[in-house]
Amino acid sequence: VVVVNFLNRKNEADVRVFQLLSEKFRLFDGVFGASDEVLGAIESGVDFEKRIANIYQNCRSLGQIKLAFDALQQELNEQITVSLDETRRKLLEHFDEEVHERLRVNIEKTRAQIGRFEQWLWKLTTHELEGYARFNPPQYSFTLESLPEGITDNQLKHGRYRLLTKIADGEPFIHYRPGHPLAEGLIRQAKSRLLPAREVVFHYRNYEGKISVIENLLHKSGWLSLTRVAVEALDTEDHLIFSALTDTGNILDQETCERLFNIGAISGSEIQIPSERQEQLSTLTETTVSRILGEIGERNSKFFEQEIEKIDKWAEDRKQGLEIELKELDAEIKSLVRESRMASDLQVKIELRRKASDLEKQRNRKRREIFDAQDEIEGSKEALLTEVQARLQQRVTHDHLFTIRWSVA
Repeated sequence: VVVVNFLNRKNEADVRVFQLLSEKFRLFDGVFGASDEVLGAIESGVDFEKRIANIYQNCRSLGQIKLAFDALQQELNEQITVSLDETRRKLLEHFDEEVHERLRVNIEKTRAQIGRFEQWLWKLTTHELEGYARFNPPQYSFTLESLPEGITDNQLKHGRYRLLTKIADGEPFIHYRPGHPLAEGLIRQAKSRLLPAREVVFHYRNYEGKISVIENLLHKSGWLSLTRVAVEALDTEDHLIFSALTDTGNILDQETCERLFNIGAISGSEIQIPSERQEQLSTLTETTVSRILGEIGERNSKFFEQEIEKIDKWAEDRKQGLEIELKELDAEIKSLVRESRMASDLQVKIELRRKASDLEKQRNRKRREIFDAQDEIEGSKEALLTEVQARLQQRVTHDHLFTIRWSVA
C-alpha cells in the first residue's frame, strides 16, 4: 500500500504538523515503527488528534496557529523524547538482527546502512589486509599502506579507500566496492587458500545484537561444511551450500549457518573428521544440490512455457493482421470489379481493371507472407527447443571449501 500525502506549504497549520511529525516524531527518517509507539503513548495522556483538529478549527491567524503549536510542542516534547528512546531500546534489544535488516534502523545519524554483500566484503577485507592497512570501522574506510604478496595488480594505489560514499568529510578517497580490482584480488586470494578442518568456537555472548536461531545453539556443538557448487549450461550458476548438524543429529538450515558466521569466533587446532560425520555432511550436500537442480529444472520449464506462449501469441497476431489485410484487399478488389462493370467509358474500365489486377498481385504476396510467417514461427520454436535442450545438458561441479567442528559459547 502506498499512501501519498500532499503538503500545502501555504497553510501554516499543515507546515507545523509536518514539522512536528518530521522533526519531533522523526516519522520519516527514524526507527521504523517508532511513530506508532510514540502516538500511542501520547494518546494515553492527551488526545493528540483532537488537539490538532482543535487548532485547525479555532485558530484563524498565523499568530494564533504559531502560539497553539508552540504550546502543544512544548507540552509533548518530553513525552516524545522519552517514548522514542524507549522504542529504540525495545527494537534493538528484543528484535532479531534479521528484523533490523528489514527495518530502517539508524544506529548513528552519520552512519549509513550498507547491504549484506558490502558487509561480507568489509569483513573479508579487514581479514585479508590485516597488517597491510589501517581501518576506520565506523566510516567503513581504510588506508592501504602495502599489498599482500598475492595481490600483484600494478594499477592499485595506496591511500584511503571507503565503502560508503554518503559521508562527506572533505577528504579524498577511493570508492571501494564489489567489483573493484582490490576487492576482486582479495576474494581470489581468500578462495585459493587451503583450509584444513579445525575447531571453531563462536562467541555469541559477546555479540551486540540478537539472533534467536543462534541463541538456540548456545552450549551446543556439531559439524559444518561449506561447498561451492557450479551448475553450467547456457549460463553458469554458483551456489554456496552449507551442510551442518548438531552432535545430537539436528540439521541446521542454510540461513542459520549464514547467521552463525556473523558472530565473532576463535579458530582452534586442526582436527580429523570422523568418517561417519563426513558421510552425513556429504549426504546433506547432495540433498541440497538435488533440490537446487530441481529448482533450476522448474525455472527452465516455466521459461519454456512462457517463451512458447509468447511465440504462439506473436504468431496469432501476425496471422490475424495478415488475414485482416487480405479481407480488406478482397473487398477493395470486388469494389473495383463492380465499378469496372458499371463504367461506360472503355478507358475507365481498363484503368479500374488494372488497379484490381495490382491489388490481386498484392493479395497473392500477402498470402505468401502468411506461409513465410509460419516458417519463421517454426524456426523460432526450433531455436527455443535447441536452447532448452542445451539447458538440460548441465555440468555440475563441486568445490569443497572447508569443514569445521563448531560450538557456540
